[in-house]
Amino acid sequence: MSDSQWDPSQPHNALPALPPAHELESRYVIAHKADYYRLLQAVAQTSIWTTSKIAAIRGLAEHTTAHVRARLPKIYTRELVDVIFEQPYCRIGNLVDKGIAQRQACLTLPARTGRLGRIA
Repeated sequence: MSDSQWDPSQPHNALPALPPAHELESRYVIAHKADYYRLLQAVAQTSIWTTSKIAAIRGLAEHTTAHVRARLPKIYTRELVDVIFEQPYCRIGNLVDKGIAQRQACLTLPARTGRLGRIA
């Protein structure tokens, strides 16, 4: 056997013995316990904040849908509300691009939707 070949039976070629991965992780967590729990608390707080914002946005979307449906039932579509909600200052081109109506039909929408007033 040449010197360049690897022989696992030879002690100088064997890998060092390492503790199992879960022991290494446990040691790290124990050694950095304060940081671990501080960061874990930050993740929990961020999660609470994020879910509350998502709930608020969903509530506003439902309110907007009900408002448009009540004030303009003849032109109400879910797609129209989505565009109003996503782009409060939308143009006729935005409505045409989303396939809500043709350009000619969209020309009457600003006058009608202007009667909606403030939604929120």
